[in-house]
Amino acid sequence: MATNVAETPARLKSTVLPKLPTFHSQAGTAVHANSLTSKLLHTSSRLTEFEVPRLLPSSRLPGVFTSAPDYTSITLHSSQGWKSYNSGLLYEFPNIPEYQPALSDIEIRVLELLVTRAASVLYGTGLFELAEIDSFDLYNEYKRGCPRLRSSPWISPPCAFVLFSGTRYGLDPLLRNVLSRKNMPLDLACSSQITDLIPAADVNQLLMLRLPSLFAGFCQRFLDTQDDVAMIAAEQLVNGMDLDESWRERNLSGTASPEVPQLATRPVAGKRSHIDDFSENTVTCFIANDEEAKRRRGEDEFQDMNSALQRAGIKFGIFGGYAIAVIGGQRESKDIDCVAALSKQQVLSMLDEKGGFLQSLRPVRIMSPSFGAQYSMRHIQPKAVAINGESLGSGTSAFLDPVYLFKGMLRAAATRAKFHDLVDLKWLEGRFSREIQSRRVELNLQYIGLAMKRYPELELRFKRIGADIDGAKKAAGSLGLNNLPRPAPGDVLLGLLS
Repeated sequence: MATNVAETPARLKSTVLPKLPTFHSQAGTAVHANSLTSKLLHTSSRLTEFEVPRLLPSSRLPGVFTSAPDYTSITLHSSQGWKSYNSGLLYEFPNIPEYQPALSDIEIRVLELLVTRAASVLYGTGLFELAEIDSFDLYNEYKRGCPRLRSSPWISPPCAFVLFSGTRYGLDPLLRNVLSRKNMPLDLACSSQITDLIPAADVNQLLMLRLPSLFAGFCQRFLDTQDDVAMIAAEQLVNGMDLDESWRERNLSGTASPEVPQLATRPVAGKRSHIDDFSENTVTCFIANDEEAKRRRGEDEFQDMNSALQRAGIKFGIFGGYAIAVIGGQRESKDIDCVAALSKQQVLSMLDEKGGFLQSLRPVRIMSPSFGAQYSMRHIQPKAVAINGESLGSGTSAFLDPVYLFKGMLRAAATRAKFHDLVDLKWLEGRFSREIQSRRVELNLQYIGLAMKRYPELELRFKRIGADIDGAKKAAGSLGLNNLPRPAPGDVLLGLLS
């Protein structure tokens, strides 16, 4: 029997939720809930009593699960990286992230025609409030038009979630794309980000997407809509799960679209070039195992470079992913890249004699044009930008201007197959097109040619800033993307300062 949506809150409030501990609101009111997700799962499982749609599977980044067969599927979504350190909620990762990013949104799949109604029912419980996204860019464009809600202030930890239609990512029907319960490991381990939202005892009761389905869904999304974030997610799955060509052939040959296996060759074939240029070119952005992660954390001691360099009167500028985040990009970075006008001996002396070293998961990498490079910082004028971050603290710091950021990302896109580089270039060109166009003569034509070989969609972007397309293609010539020289000291400075 159908129930009016307006009656939903009373029905839900009268429902006793068993096996959930009690916590208190700021007003002292006892609430039966463990977390936002527990409340959401129990609420969602009741929705079918009101003829609200069955919520179908989501697919954005790991942590996909359901409260009951065919009911609710939720994805823990981070802006970059994965939610697990060793064995995770969804999959066990052979390669482990250096950092654990903060939870961004929980994503829920709903039948396409009933998204608005589902949002109305959840809003009517009083547990959630509307929280639409203020502005869109390349990183969150895929959420446009989807209802977004945030937990009420008295729910801890706070979290937001987005309702999507069930047609995205090609994961319908659900039961064809989830692991059967009999195949679930009994000793499933969860990271703290998961257990903060879901009681550990409840995790084994949740349905989980199959890895091939998740990966193929990301690829299909990119093919259908050119969603860059979906391709970044596919690339991160390749790194995090150490997927190779044999895995691709075994698991993707039967996909509905023949284009999916073909597209999957891009991140798989480019895995070798995802290496970290400054970790002796031996690891990707992921660490091999938990012991190595712990060891590296113990070595990741660095001084607050912002204060130290300023006190020493040394000219420097921050660039890379961290700089893009500071100037407005919705992006995270596992490190801070800094170019400084000082010699190697000066760096060693400063680190050896100055006090105030801090331990951090985010290393600062100092690149000096005095390390034998043929270019200097003489003509660079870094800009002071207000910051308020964990690593650099509050105040101001020196950042390279957007044209130098573009040059740095252009070198990265030319020399490695990391999809974030493409997204960063597109974001910078869209935001600072005039500045880049006025200084287009500073761009390395060979890098432009190689970047277009790797990402043909960049040709239109380079045309818009007036780059010499023919000259760039000629400069790249017969260079093959798969046999480029390995990164060497000075390469980054060449891209920035030449």
